[in-house]
Amino acid sequence: MTDEEGRARYYDTGLDDLPQGLRVQLHPATDLWMAGACYGTVVATGRKYATVKLDRLTRPRRIAPYLLRAI
Repeated sequence: MTDEEGRARYYDTGLDDLPQGLRVQLHPATDLWMAGACYGTVVATGRKYATVKLDRLTRPRRIAPYLLRAI
């Protein structure tokens, strides 16, 4: 599955599906997941990205919604 710009979409998640405080899991193809930061909590959502506070990192990261899955 691809988006309108031709990038691969791993999960069918939009920003409307990511309310603040939701626990999420990153897709295994991301570098953050490979570094051990697999799970986190949505802190905020913007126009294109969700800001996620990952469990193993100190700073929140901006992540595209199609790389996140609710758990």
